[in-house]
Amino acid sequence: MDIPFDAWIRRIMINTIISDYHKNKKYKEKIDYNVQEFDRISKGADQNLGESNMQIELIMNAMNHLPDTARKVLNLYVFEGFTHDEISGKLGISQGTSKWHLHEARKKLQVFLKKLSV
Repeated sequence: MDIPFDAWIRRIMINTIISDYHKNKKYKEKIDYNVQEFDRISKGADQNLGESNMQIELIMNAMNHLPDTARKVLNLYVFEGFTHDEISGKLGISQGTSKWHLHEARKKLQVFLKKLSV
């Protein structure tokens, strides 16, 4: 299964927004995300090729700083389209451990991307 990089980054951005919403929901803050602005940015309408390449390098650099197993699980699940059952068989870990590594990898990437946007 071949997943385009843009779709993967878009999914990370959406998950980051959802996580942020759930975290701040208890404070009853109204978080207003402009959907059109989000689409424009995520599709790269106002970015030149050099900026896009720099962003890809930053994300790849962040992925290289993930723990080895977390990076493998993330790659197998997101880019290769494997299920947790298949990943657990390939890496010799349980399905629960596979899910945990995926969660940790996504969480660490979200923290890294938030630091970039500040």
